[in-house]
This record gives sequence, C-alpha cells and structure tokens, in this order.
Amino acid sequence: MYIQVKDYRLAIASYENAIRLDPKNADLWRVEDTLARLYHQNGDKANAVLHAERALAAAPDTQKETLQKLVEQLKNQP
Repeated sequence: MYIQVKDYRLAIASYENAIRLDPKNADLWRVEDTLARLYHQNGDKANAVLHAERALAAAPDTQKETLQKLVEQLKNQP
C-alpha cells in the first residue's frame, strides 16, 4: 500500500490511532507495514525499523519473506 501524503505526521498519527483502536486486528501487520514505510519516507529510520519488525512478527507466512527484506533494507540504510 503506497499513499502520497504531503503531511506524513498526519498519516502516521492516523495509523498509530488505528493500532490503538484495534490492536488485535488480523490485518495489524498491514498497518505496521504502512507505518514503517511512512516513517521511512519521513526520515525516521528507528521507527521505520520498529514497525517493519512488528509487521514481520504479525504477518502471515505468505508475507514474511517480503517483510524480512524490508527490515533488512531499512537496517542497512545509513
């Protein structure tokens, strides 16, 4: 899921709120994945990695390889 938002802070706050409202949602990994990408686009590597790792932990097996690559990519960037 890719979104084009000029105000990443607003988007991040919305996704963080979604987690607070329904932390046991089966699609939580998708929200975490999106948050990781938003934080990355906003230049916040630490939070990008954190949410990518959370996405990986919560994702179904069919998505784990893709998310593992994302985690590695984020960690290896300066």
